[in-house]
Amino acid sequence: MEQGQAAFVDVDRAGEMHPVTCGSRRLARPPIPLTPFIGRTRELREVRQLLLRKDVRLLTLAGPGGIGKTRLAIEAASKMDDAFPDGIFFVSLAAVADHELVAPTVAGVLGVKEEAGDSLEDALVDFMQRRRSLLVLDNFEHVLAAAKLVATLFRRCPHVTILVTSRSVLHLRAECDYPVPRLTLPDPRQLPPLAELASQDAIQFFSERARASRPGFELNPENAHDVAEICLRLDGLPLALELAAARIRLFPPKALAHRLGQRFDLLTGGARDVPARQQTLRDAIDWSYRLLTSAEQTLFARLSVFRGGCTLEAIEAACGYGDQLDVPAAIGSLVDQSLLQERGEEEPRYLMLETIREFAAERLVAVDEDGAVRSRHAEYFAGVAEQAEQGLTGEEQTAWVGRLEREHDNLQAALRWSMPRSGELGLRLASALWRFWSIRGYQAEGRRWLEEAVARSRDRGGDPALRAKALNGAGGLAINQGAYGLAQELYSESLQLCRGLGDRRGIAASLHNLGVVARCQGDLAGSRDRLAESLRMFREARDEPGTALALHSLGWVSHAWGDHERSRELFEECLLLYRALGNSAGIANALTGIGFAASSRGDYDRAEDALEESLRLSQGLGNRPGSAHSLHGLGDVARGRGRYEQAERLHQESLRRSLQLGDEQGSAGSLRALAALAATQHKYAHAVCLLAAATVAWERIGFIPELSERREIEEVSRQARHALGVEGYEAAWASGAALSWDEAAGRALGEGAAYSSGTG
Repeated sequence: MEQGQAAFVDVDRAGEMHPVTCGSRRLARPPIPLTPFIGRTRELREVRQLLLRKDVRLLTLAGPGGIGKTRLAIEAASKMDDAFPDGIFFVSLAAVADHELVAPTVAGVLGVKEEAGDSLEDALVDFMQRRRSLLVLDNFEHVLAAAKLVATLFRRCPHVTILVTSRSVLHLRAECDYPVPRLTLPDPRQLPPLAELASQDAIQFFSERARASRPGFELNPENAHDVAEICLRLDGLPLALELAAARIRLFPPKALAHRLGQRFDLLTGGARDVPARQQTLRDAIDWSYRLLTSAEQTLFARLSVFRGGCTLEAIEAACGYGDQLDVPAAIGSLVDQSLLQERGEEEPRYLMLETIREFAAERLVAVDEDGAVRSRHAEYFAGVAEQAEQGLTGEEQTAWVGRLEREHDNLQAALRWSMPRSGELGLRLASALWRFWSIRGYQAEGRRWLEEAVARSRDRGGDPALRAKALNGAGGLAINQGAYGLAQELYSESLQLCRGLGDRRGIAASLHNLGVVARCQGDLAGSRDRLAESLRMFREARDEPGTALALHSLGWVSHAWGDHERSRELFEECLLLYRALGNSAGIANALTGIGFAASSRGDYDRAEDALEESLRLSQGLGNRPGSAHSLHGLGDVARGRGRYEQAERLHQESLRRSLQLGDEQGSAGSLRALAALAATQHKYAHAVCLLAAATVAWERIGFIPELSERREIEEVSRQARHALGVEGYEAAWASGAALSWDEAAGRALGEGAAYSSGTG
C-alpha cells in the first residue's frame, strides 16, 4: 500500500475482515455503519481530543461487552484525516484465535509482507516508522499477550497513534485508558418531562432501534415510563438495548419491561452480520467470563450477592474464603477486564452493572455456592448494622447515616435472604436499623421488616430481648406514620417483655414510647406521668441519650398544654445534652422544639434562627421527617409575621414531604395550616374544605390536635360560618370530608383536583 492511502476493516461482519482501500487521503473513511451513531457527544469529543494530544499515543477504550467501544472508535476515527495524513488503519481482532496471529493480521490489513531476513514485526515497524497514522486495534481483550507488539510499535514508530478497544486494559506504561460509560439514563426516582426524557442517550438509542424493528414506533406519554424502565434495567448497555428493541415487533414496551426478569432468555437473536458473541446478551458476557482465571471466575460469581456496590472489607468478609483466594489481585483483574467498576477515592466501592451481576448470579447458583455466600453476606451486614446502632446516637451519626445509605441495597438483600432462613439474624438486622429508617424517612419499609421479624420471632420463640428492641423500633416507625393504635400495642408488648427480663433500660424506653403515644391521642396527663417516670429511670442509669429523648418529649407535652415557657426550658436542656453527644438529628429536633415554643410566644426572631438551623442540620443528614417539621415551623413564623405568600410556599413544601413519607399526621397538620392561611385571604370555602379533610385524617389515625390548634380550627370555623352561612359552611365541609387523600392534597397544593402522593 502506498503512502497516503488509508485502510479500514468493516468490523460489522462477524469473523471476516473486508479492507476498504482508498487511493487518496481525501477518500479515506471508516466503514459506513448500518445504523446511526446516537448520543455520546461528550465521549466522542473527549476521545478525539485525546487522539490529538502529542502526549497520548496509545489510547485504550475499555468497557464491558456491549458497551459500544467499537462503535465509538469508528466514529472517533472518522473525519480525522487531517490529523493523520498517512492513513487510518482499522484492524478487527475479533476472529483472531491466538495472540501470535495478531502481527500477521495487522500486516494483512496494512499490506505488509515479511521480507527475507527480517521478522514480520520489523516489517511492520519499517512500514509505520515514518508515517503519521492512526492504527485502530479492535477487540484486543482475548489476545492480551500481543501487547508486546503494541509496545514495540509505540516505541519504534514515534508518529503513529494507536487506538485500542478492549474489555481489559493492556497494562503498558505508555497507555492512557478511557473507560467507556453506559449511555446516559434518566433519574429513576423522578422521570423528566417527555421532551427531556427523549433526549437521554439510552432512551433515544432504544427508540431509534425500536423504529427500525417496528416502523411507526414513537415514544409517547403512554409508553415513556415503560421505555425508561427497560433502559434502566438494561443499564444503558447499547447491545442489550439493541437486542431488546428488536423484540418490540413482538411485545409492546409494557410487556417487554415485564419480561426482563428473564433477560438472558429474551435478549437473543441479534443481527446475523455481527459476531456470534453479540447475538445474545448471555454470549456477550460469557465471552469475557471465559477469559478469566479459575480464581477470578470464583470471585466474579460470589460478587453477585452484593447490590449497589461494596467495599473491599465487605468483599473479603463475604467472598474471600477458601481456595487461597487473593481477593485484591482478583478484584484488580476484574476491574481491568471491565466486569467490575471502581468508584470513589478515600474508600473505593466496587460495582457491577446489573446485567453483569445477574449473569454472575447464575454462575454462583451453578457452582452451588449461593447459600454459603449469601449467609456470609448477611452476617457481615448484620455486624455493620449493629455497629451503626451505637454510632447513630453520637457524634458519628452523620457518617453512619451516610454509610448505611450507601449500603441500603445490601441491607435489603441481607434482610430478604435472612428473614425466611434465619429469623434470629433477620431480627438482629431489623432491630439495629430502625433509627436509620426513621431518620431517612423509610417508615413503611422499616415497619414491614420489623413487623415480619417480630412475627417470625414469636413463632419460633426467638430471643425476647431482641424482640423487645424490635417492637420498640416498629412502634417508633408506626408513630411516624400516625398508626397510634398499632404503636401502643407494640410498645405494650415490649414493656411486658422488658419487665419479664428485668431490663430497666428497655422498661424506660417502652414507658417513654407509650408516653409519646398518649400525647398524640390527647391524654396529656397520662403522657406526662409515663415520660416523667421514663426520665427518672434514664437519669438513674446515667443514660444521656435516653435522658435527652425524654426531655424532648416532655417539652412537646408542655407545648401541647400551652405552657410555652416550660416547653422552652425542657427543649433547651435537651439541646445541651444532644450537643454534648454530637447527635445531629437530636440537635435538629431540639431546635425545632425551641422554634415552635418561641413562635408560640411571638418571639419570631428566635424561632426563625432555631428552625433554620434545624432545617440545615436535617437536610445535611438527609432527615426527611425532620426537614418537613422544620419547614412547617418556618411557615408558622412567616404567617405570624404576615408574610402569607411565603407561609403558603413553606407549608406546601412541608405537605409535599409529609405526603412522600406517608406521614398522615404531618400532612393533616399542613392542611390545617393552609386552611388558616386561606381564611386570612377570605377564601372560606377553600379553608373549610381543607379543615374537613384534615379532621377526617385525624379521626382515621386517632390523633388529637393540640389546644392551640383546636382553638385555631374553632376560630376559622366561626369566621367561615359567618361568611358562608350555615348551608354554605356545611356544603363546604361535606365537600372536603368526601375528598380522597390525594384529592385533598391536590386542592391544598393548587395542583388540580388530585395529587399523586406516590405512597400507594
